[in-house]
Amino acid sequence: TIKLQDDPNSGIVYNLPVQVKASDGIVQNFSFDFSAKGGPSNIVGVFAKDREGIPIITFPDGNSWKKRETGPVGVYYDDGMNPKKLYVIRQLKGPELTVDIIDGKNGVVTSTIKAKAGNPTITFEFPGGSVSGVFSLKKKTISFEDGNVWTKF
Repeated sequence: TIKLQDDPNSGIVYNLPVQVKASDGIVQNFSFDFSAKGGPSNIVGVFAKDREGIPIITFPDGNSWKKRETGPVGVYYDDGMNPKKLYVIRQLKGPELTVDIIDGKNGVVTSTIKAKAGNPTITFEFPGGSVSGVFSLKKKTISFEDGNVWTKF
């Protein structure tokens, strides 16, 4: 099933049946039953990825659903140079971010730093000074000049 809510203010949430068709383990399309909403009972959406690699489902009427990527905010990252560290990036206000640095071994936040989002550069205020990283929506990474890469998981 899939949960749909047309209007976030209405409070109405639909649980709609969906079937997945795959070939060799790769999703090809989805068959949705919109009858609970007064729509067709068998509408096929074709699964693909756009040029940036973001999943998209396209319907016969031209409508499409694209996975909404939130950028770097609110996700966990592995540190490519220190596998014992994890990072959680949260938005404070506008481009202002906060980053929790977590000891991956025991899950404890060891420190919190500030950061500022740009497009696509994010500037992190580490205790030793500012460091900039480049966010890639397609790769879901933040890459730094020293070669370190944080990978979203």
